[in-house]
Amino acid sequence: MPKRFDIQFTPSLPGKKALVGVATEEGFTWLVAEGHMSGQCREEMLEATRAVGFCQMWADLWAEQHEEDDAAPEPDLEAGAN
Repeated sequence: MPKRFDIQFTPSLPGKKALVGVATEEGFTWLVAEGHMSGQCREEMLEATRAVGFCQMWADLWAEQHEEDDAAPEPDLEAGAN
């Protein structure tokens, strides 16, 4: 289970996407393109996501999916995040 959950706004995302999920060993972060989610929605989704994690209903498959791909670069959560 991730140690932390977060939702960060970013000016833009690749492929004009509105939402991208980024999992690391430290946690899981939803990156949301600015203008696609209200502040209220962010807070409510973050609260619900944390509740799922704390109830241990979150299935962390990140390590299993990437065991064979050790060369995968770590995502930069700070790039473009507010």
